Amino acid sequence: MSGAAEGKEQIAAQVTISEAELLFKRAERLGWKRGKYVGAILKDWFARGCPPVSDMERALALLDSKVAKGETPKVKSRPSISTE
Repeated sequence: MSGAAEGKEQIAAQVTISEAELLFKRAERLGWKRGKYVGAILKDWFARGCPPVSDMERALALLDSKVAKGETPKVKSRPSISTE
């Protein structure tokens, strides 16, 4: 095990300094450790059904739902690139 508690996995993420400072302030206000606060953010995300967090992920989720329904997704043709 990599130092995480039994049945848990420790993860790392990079954020901007200003984002980290805000996270640290909020954790401190609650009397929590930084990791506990970040974990609470993730638990909230899971409780909301793991909604997509980017436009690309939303597009992929829409594509997956169309495929699951048996629909044929419409794909715009890409311009051809000349190799001459």
